Amino acid sequence: MKKICILSVTALLLSVSFSGMYAQTKTAIDDAKRAQLKAKIAEMEAQEEQAAKKEAERKALEAEAAKEAVKEAAKRQAQAEYESSDAITIKRNIKRAFEQWSKKGEFEKQSDYEERVSTNLQEVFEQICVKEIHARIHSIYEAQWTRILKKESSYDAETETFTVSSAFNGITCQATINIPVANAEQFKNYWFDDLTSKIDEYDWCFVGKSLHPTKLTLVGNDYRDKSKYEVNFPLKNQSVITCSFDELGINNPYLKGYVFNYSEERVREKERHAANEKKEREEAATKAEERAKAEAQEKERQAAEDAKKREEAAALEFNKIHFANRVDEAPAFPGGHDKIFPWIESQLVFPAEAAQKGLHGQVNLRFVVERDGSIGDVVVLTSPDAGFEKEAIRIIKKMPRWSPGKKGGQPVRTWVDEVVRFRPKRASSY
Repeated sequence: MKKICILSVTALLLSVSFSGMYAQTKTAIDDAKRAQLKAKIAEMEAQEEQAAKKEAERKALEAEAAKEAVKEAAKRQAQAEYESSDAITIKRNIKRAFEQWSKKGEFEKQSDYEERVSTNLQEVFEQICVKEIHARIHSIYEAQWTRILKKESSYDAETETFTVSSAFNGITCQATINIPVANAEQFKNYWFDDLTSKIDEYDWCFVGKSLHPTKLTLVGNDYRDKSKYEVNFPLKNQSVITCSFDELGINNPYLKGYVFNYSEERVREKERHAANEKKEREEAATKAEERAKAEAQEKERQAAEDAKKREEAAALEFNKIHFANRVDEAPAFPGGHDKIFPWIESQLVFPAEAAQKGLHGQVNLRFVVERDGSIGDVVVLTSPDAGFEKEAIRIIKKMPRWSPGKKGGQPVRTWVDEVVRFRPKRASSY
């Protein structure tokens, strides 16, 4: 019984003990679950916080990327605007033109090429700069000239000025035009229709990288309208148009360090114009001198030729043989014409051969009485025998001096016709 009681007590104690252990175990389990849940919640909260942080970082990165994209786009736009600006375009065109000029031509000898690219390089570079600057100026001016000026205010009679605004090539400014009171109303009402704007090629500058005129002139469209008004633009940050050869990136030792200044080109052009005018005047004077010299030489030549012709004509006239019936005074034999035949008869020797043959007849001759009366050329016109001919010529050439023929009071050479008769019996009358 005692043993049973002990066992019952023991069982009871065990039961109590197990109940306490169960309660403790359950409490421990609940605490563990709560701890685990808290841990899970804490982990989830940590994960959410991490996710929120990552989202914030992502948004920050996206915002930064967007900013960078905007900056890059602005940079690209700025670069594009820079590359297309007047200053860079001009520089690029100058470089291209100079490089093209510097190339050796297909049909150019090496020696000629080397001389070309080493001679007058600065002048060539200046010409290329001027050409490309002018081309750019003309391009933008033709596209925008109608939008240059706009009236901004009423006429100020005290200062005699109109205020105008300028909007050109992305640059705006205000300027004043001096208009006399007498012309103010007409200018205000009709200035756009009646006046044309003109800009000299050298009245330009850079404002930043853009070209802009420094001065504009308004002139009348009608040839009867002599109106002329100047507008000077008060530009900010303007600079002279220049081009540094070194900035072109071209390797050429002859132009290293050279900077072209467009504002100086007006002076150089005036100097060249003056030099060309001087050269033209000198060439004209030289041509006039050469022409005068040539004309003088031609006159001298013509005078000499005329003198020679006169001399030749005089010589021809002097040596001309006149016929006796064409002179003022015919030649005359000494003592008169009646003395000719007796003299011939006294000199004539009848050819023996002709006498043996029983020949007779007459020889007709023509001879020249020279200016001094002597006998010149003798021409036989007709002759029945060679012996008669020979004897007749001998007799004529043996004649004494005649009185020469005269024309205009001067002795002249004169033809005289004469007859020499040959008869068998010389004793008979001649």
